[in-house]
Amino acid sequence: MKYFVIVLMLLVQGCGGGKMVSLSWVPPSYNVDGSELAEADISHYELRWGTERDNLNHSKIIKAPSNQTVVKLVPGTYYFRITAIVYEGVTSDESNTVTRGVGL
Repeated sequence: MKYFVIVLMLLVQGCGGGKMVSLSWVPPSYNVDGSELAEADISHYELRWGTERDNLNHSKIIKAPSNQTVVKLVPGTYYFRITAIVYEGVTSDESNTVTRGVGL
C-alpha cells in the first residue's frame, strides 16, 4: 500500500459582518516511497476543522480544486487539517495543522 502526504496553506479574508477562512493546499504528487501520484488519481479531499486542536468536529468533502472557503465562522481560534483520498480508497496522513484566529 502506498501513502502520500499533503501540505496545507492558509489565507484569511474578511466577509461582511462575519468571517471566512480561505484555505489552499498543494495536491500531493508523490507517494512516501517516492513513486509518482497523479492528481487525476485523487478522488477527493476531506477538510476538517474545529475550535479544539484535538476535536475537529466539522468536515467537508471537496471534489475538485485545491482550495476551499469556510464561511460563517464565529469569533474564535480555529484549527484546520486536510486529507486526500485516492480512488483506490487509500487516505493520506493528515496534513499539518494550521491555526487561525477569526474575529479576535
